[in-house]
Amino acid sequence: MNEQTKHQPPAIVTFKNTMSKMMEQGELPLPDNVSADAFRNAAIIAVQDTPEILNADQHSLFKSIRRAAGSGLVPDGREGALVTFKTKDRASGSWINKVQFMPMVFGLIKMVRRSGTVRDIRAHIVYQKELDEGKFSYVVGDEEHLEHHPILFGDRGDPVAAYAIANLTDGTIVREFMTADEIDRVRRAGSSQRVFKKGEAPTVSDTPIGIWSDWWSEMWKKTLIRRLTKRLDMSAEDVRRVMDEAEFDGLRDVTPKGEPGGFAKKALAARGVDVSGDEGADEAEAPQDAEDAPGEDDSSPHWTEEIDTSNGFPGDDAFTEGNRAYKMGDARTVCPYEGDNEAAASWLAGWDEAKRVEEEMG
Repeated sequence: MNEQTKHQPPAIVTFKNTMSKMMEQGELPLPDNVSADAFRNAAIIAVQDTPEILNADQHSLFKSIRRAAGSGLVPDGREGALVTFKTKDRASGSWINKVQFMPMVFGLIKMVRRSGTVRDIRAHIVYQKELDEGKFSYVVGDEEHLEHHPILFGDRGDPVAAYAIANLTDGTIVREFMTADEIDRVRRAGSSQRVFKKGEAPTVSDTPIGIWSDWWSEMWKKTLIRRLTKRLDMSAEDVRRVMDEAEFDGLRDVTPKGEPGGFAKKALAARGVDVSGDEGADEAEAPQDAEDAPGEDDSSPHWTEEIDTSNGFPGDDAFTEGNRAYKMGDARTVCPYEGDNEAAASWLAGWDEAKRVEEEMG
């Protein structure tokens, strides 16, 4: 240990001092209902309980803390969590751990309630054995009705669907229901679910990877809540805040992976997909920009330049996807909605919005 290192304070002391300075300088825009001391203490406990956070990229750590504060959520593991994520640093080309703030389902519910139009909102997962035993029914029509008697203990079978219910302040009840296949289509549309292999165009992983594997139940419920949010009477700002998926999914985990496990493996096996291979072992290369892709015709404008983005809607899933795509470094020309001008307009508007915000922030 050299003399300079010997006199450096421990990482946790540096973190505490930095947090105090951020508080004093007003860098954490906490809402009135969130105590500054409670927020600071929760952040300290989070990094103490997960030491690798202190060893991760510190710029991303404090950026994540600012994001949590801006969302009015405490990083206590219930409303949200600080999570490390391995990614490739563009400047150095080396692999580093970064930190992202990930709102949990409780935090997302808290954000929706703050809109003032929602008294309560809940999301639940339905399992195969609950269907088999007649413990779940959903009737639509003039008098919509959903009834669920969940199996609380023991084997419930594979998850097959999920739903969210919002009770509004005027007494209205709004419901949203999605099957496992519908949720998986949402997963597959996410940039984090792309597999990148050297010399090949990116493909979508059939197996849930990253956050969709490690936190699958949270992602299922969040998908339903976000889908339901689009049907509620909320301001554009409230909708944008709830729909923002950049918290964690925006980073691409390109750590080589072996066999899928848990639900992912069971779900694939049930569909007859071979999960014994070492899929993704070559995932370690950043994607080619679309401009550099083989076969790209540079002699004419790309089709995305002809889309009118003024019709893009911040509440659309496509807007969120485009916003996230920019933040993970995807080119504008990778928009996946060629031929669907409405979805393309929202995706491109989301991409443009993320770029504008980054430029304004310097």
